[in-house]
Amino acid sequence: MKKAGGRGTPPAARAFLPVSFLDIRTLLPYLVPVKSKQFIQRLRAAGAQVVKPESGGSHYMAYLNGRKAPVMHHSADLSNDYCKRVCKQRGLEPKEVL
Repeated sequence: MKKAGGRGTPPAARAFLPVSFLDIRTLLPYLVPVKSKQFIQRLRAAGAQVVKPESGGSHYMAYLNGRKAPVMHHSADLSNDYCKRVCKQRGLEPKEVL
């Protein structure tokens, strides 16, 4: 078995290997996908009013700071980029929500 960061590891991967465990834990919320139910709960905790659609659709509406935008509510995980865009649309810092 080869050691991580050996000669067989691509140079791009070797650049990320010397990161300490503490750094990985602080970046973990930005690397792990979030379930939509969890993300909606975090938006509500941040002060957003999240309303379920009346027509039975799969997008909730989130209201905060006079802004509104749809939030997906699917069974699949939400990507980190999507969550960051949603936070930006509502004027929230992603660190507060994620």
